[in-house]
Amino acid sequence: MLKFSGEFNHAYIITYERKPKLYKKLIYLNLLLFVIISWLQFNLQQTILITIIYNILIYIIGGNEIIIEQMQIIKNIGIQIEKRKSNGSVSKEFINQNIIRDVVLQEGLTTFTVEIYLAIICKGMKQMILPFQYNLSTDQLMQIYYPLRQMIM
Repeated sequence: MLKFSGEFNHAYIITYERKPKLYKKLIYLNLLLFVIISWLQFNLQQTILITIIYNILIYIIGGNEIIIEQMQIIKNIGIQIEKRKSNGSVSKEFINQNIIRDVVLQEGLTTFTVEIYLAIICKGMKQMILPFQYNLSTDQLMQIYYPLRQMIM
């Protein structure tokens, strides 16, 4: 789900939120674990130990999946990109407006599809910065591209 907030004249926040792929599976696994623990009639210490082990496994399996990506555009200053993972960790990256060379909509080719993504080209960097890891629709990208281009370029 794509959300827009903020005042267009000074700062603009674009948030893309999605449910983790393992979300439904985790619910079913929690229910299954509860049924097994109830059926085997473990004592409290064993139940806590099993729950801790289960949560550690879930953290290892699904902890690195990005669930929220946010781009904050601050006029005449730069862009802050924030990514939140399902394990709770947050990574932030600030791109100063002085090093931004261009903002483009780029096409990426795979064997059977053509993907369009938003990219920020910076001076002195070999790679482009992708504010959104997951593919957004062309309409959503256009809603982001024009305000971003107007405020930064």
